[in-house]
Amino acid sequence: MAWGRRTVLQLHSGRIGPADSILRNMTPNAIRWATATLALLVGACFPTFQSPRIEPGWHGDLGVVAIHDQDRETGEGGMEVLAYVNPAIGVSSSVEFGMALGLLSTDVMHDEPGLVFMPYAKVGILPPDGRDHLAISFQTSALFFPANLGVHYGRDLGSWEPQLSLTRLFGAGPSGDGGSATRYTEQNQSLWALGIGATWRARHRPGVMIGLLSNRYDDCCVRLADGTYGPERVHAVDLFVSGRFGL
Repeated sequence: MAWGRRTVLQLHSGRIGPADSILRNMTPNAIRWATATLALLVGACFPTFQSPRIEPGWHGDLGVVAIHDQDRETGEGGMEVLAYVNPAIGVSSSVEFGMALGLLSTDVMHDEPGLVFMPYAKVGILPPDGRDHLAISFQTSALFFPANLGVHYGRDLGSWEPQLSLTRLFGAGPSGDGGSATRYTEQNQSLWALGIGATWRARHRPGVMIGLLSNRYDDCCVRLADGTYGPERVHAVDLFVSGRFGL
């Protein structure tokens, strides 16, 4: 990871005072892993799989999210993959809390994965015994708040329930064009995810979703048509796939 390697060189240059003596005893791999984890914690705001149905009592899921990344000036973006385990509890028929913990890589072919912790709360709006289910989810990330806010609608068709989700994602603010920059750290950013999917009333409550992530932001600085340099509004659309498997 380019950002991690540059950080190692800076930490060992002696410019950070007494802490340098401690860091000298750390292996380069450990430092790279720590810096990669920090960058990924900041960049993790894509929602975990959310069903519009509130599930009462304790339950757990294994989940995965895969997102195609847009090209960047530093090169073609890689596939972002989040794999997580989510222990959750429905404290009533209309409120659910979850604590998703997993590994995230912004480029599975080149980057080391980092730890992410993304707790959420979900509130059911419609009566749980009806055929229509509507829920609002609010999810945070370890280092910035909030991460995303979503609305999820489903229609109970007996053995399965199709669903539609719309989620507003909140970026972590601009971080430049360095290796630590992720899709969530751009200037004047607007992020929306729209997905369609379904869950099944099977033993492990499987669910799957496919959709598009709309990412609008200012790319600065680029050469404009008049020869000057300034921000250019960019609109990138990425495909994502999300799924879960109940424990």
